[in-house]
This record gives sequence, structure tokens and C-alpha cells, in this order.
Amino acid sequence: MGERAARRRPLRHALLVAVAGATLLAGCAIGPASDRLAAADGTAPPAPEETGDEGRPGDGTEGPTDPATTPEPEHSAEPEGSADDPEVLAEGLADACCLAELPGTDDVLVGSRSGEITRVAADGGTTELGQLAVLAGNATGELLGLAVDPGYDEAGSTDNLLYAFYSGTDQRRVVRYTLNQRGDGELGTAPTTLVRDLPRGESANGGALAFGDDGLLYIATGAAGQPELATDPESEAGKILRVASDGTPAPGNLPADSRIYAMGYPDVRGLAWDQDRDGLWAVTVTDEGAVEVTLVPPGGVEDDGGDRVRLDWGAGDVAPAGLAYVAGSLWVPSAVGTPLWRLPLDGVELSGGSAQELSPDAFPTPAAALAGADGAALLVLGQDGTLTRYQVE
Repeated sequence: MGERAARRRPLRHALLVAVAGATLLAGCAIGPASDRLAAADGTAPPAPEETGDEGRPGDGTEGPTDPATTPEPEHSAEPEGSADDPEVLAEGLADACCLAELPGTDDVLVGSRSGEITRVAADGGTTELGQLAVLAGNATGELLGLAVDPGYDEAGSTDNLLYAFYSGTDQRRVVRYTLNQRGDGELGTAPTTLVRDLPRGESANGGALAFGDDGLLYIATGAAGQPELATDPESEAGKILRVASDGTPAPGNLPADSRIYAMGYPDVRGLAWDQDRDGLWAVTVTDEGAVEVTLVPPGGVEDDGGDRVRLDWGAGDVAPAGLAYVAGSLWVPSAVGTPLWRLPLDGVELSGGSAQELSPDAFPTPAAALAGADGAALLVLGQDGTLTRYQVE
């Protein structure tokens, strides 16, 4: 079970943190087929070396998005709703830990801690795609997160790209594989390293990956038990990084020419895109053991000043196992206590001022969660090896 198991300890003093007015940078393209680099600034950054580098921050002074220029937040659902009508899509997914959507399809990829990748179709059919070479025969390694490039081409005209965040013997890395759809969907064997030398600890290793509607890759790194690194601009630990699909820094990061998008996130358990607000949400465990859900502001260190609205979530013991945005609400599955929390949103605050405790029938102890391709379903990967789809109302 390794470090993922260590992360499931009970956590107290759960909080919802909503950052008023914080959105992604202006000009974000909508839809997975958007040109990623053109959406950022119309220019392609230089390609990295094949093996990657540490990419430490520079000394840029570009400031964050001006709150005065951001659009008014959308208003969402009232605090009624549930995740009902469970449909078990697949069973027997041994030691499964991670989910990733296949853009443009209703299928998903499931990853095991030892790196086996399985494609699960909308009708429940499964196809084994192989094992990540970096984890083959690695007794101490562990898969932490998966993401598929939004340019995924189901027709197979090009090799597709699969991203994996994994831990090795003494460090963590983000690597990129080809996912060859021109043949039988097999994985490539020679990964490109995008991020290396992230510290590894017994807990707080992060590992969440998500592509945004801007076509950029967001990487939650975790501080590996060294919370002081989360606010150190010379370290990529305890950060949310933002990069192009080739690993180069995205324009507008802080400092300029670095991969750092936001600092002060010692242990992110999940990332979720909110298309209604063009924003990125993160569920985080702080170094004090609190659970926070935050609309991530770009750049800098979050403080306790007037830029944040903090509401007591009142959830008791929570061990987040991911985060999803479906039907105007954030959904937080927990490996302890109440198995599922719904956080209905009104603008960037909790609608009605409180979260809902939900206990759907046969809800598994979760390992990961993902929004369904139709925007009206919640996919839950259970620690028991099941993949279940819940319709959300």
C-alpha cells in the first residue's frame, strides 16, 4: 500500500476555502481540442531535453491576474442533491489507485500502484494496455497520478500522450509516455522525464494531475513531510505547477519562466476543473492536518488576509480520496467517516452555508474520483477494485 496508504489517516478540522474572484488567466480556450500553446500566448516554448531537468524558478516579477478584470462568478445549484443509481462498470482492478479520462470518449484509464494501465469502456469492457516501465520490477515505487493529453486522437492518426506521477526509491517524478493507438493501444517503453528530484516522504507526497480547459497540465507535487518547502520559491515541492504538454513552463507562471503556478499546498489530494468559473479547485491537507477546498489563485503564497473566505466545513474526520466537479457541486469522497461529501456552490461560496453528508448504497471505500464525460455522473474507483458510476442530481 505504501505512501498512498499512509495518506489515508483520519484528518480533523475540515475547512472549505473559497477564494473570491480568483479565476484562471484571461483568454483560456474552452474544450479539450483547443490548441494548448495558442491558448496561452500564441507561441510555442522551446522543447525540453528528453530527460527533463529540475526547472527551478527564475527571478521574474510578473504579477497575478488583476481581480478587477475577472468575470463575476456563476451561481450554481441549491444545496439539494445526491449521487444515486450506482452502476458497477468494472471489478477486479487489483491495487487500483488512479483515474484519468480519455478525452473525446466515454472511456477512462485506471492505473494500479505498480503501474499497470487498464482501459475501461463505458459499457464496462476492459483492455490491458501494459505497465509503466519506470515501475516494472520496482518494489519501492508507486503510481500517484495519471492524466491523458487533451489532444488525444481516438482515430489513431498520431501517438497519444499519457502522463504519470510516480515515486521511486528516494524521489518523485512526472514522466510522459506515448500511448500508441495506431496498433493495439500499447504503452511506449521510453518515457520522457518532465519533472524530477521532488522529495519523497512517508506522507504528503501529492501526486494529483489534471489538464485544464486551457490545455495546460497542472501538477500537485506535495511537500513530502517538509511543509517549509511549500512556501519556498526555490523548491518545486508543495506547489501546484503549470506546464505545457512538453513540460516547459506555461506563460504567466510566478516567478516568470518557472513551472510554479501557486505555492503553499503541502499535500493536495485532488484537482478538479470548474467550467462554470473557468477555475481550478484543489482539496488539500495542511501541515496542521486540516482539510481545505480552495479555488486556486495564480501565483504567490496564500495568506489569511481578505482575499479568502473561510467557512467551517464541519466534516469531522475526513481523508480525501480525490475531488470532482459535477452538476454545480464539488464532490469529495473520503476513505474514513462519511464516504461522500457534496459541496454545492453559490458563486465561490457554499450554497446554504453547509456541505451535505451522503452515504450512497454500496459506496466503496474510495481510492479516486473523476467527473463523467457527460458532466452528470461521478466515477468512483474503490479500494476493493471496483469502478462505479453514480448519476448526480
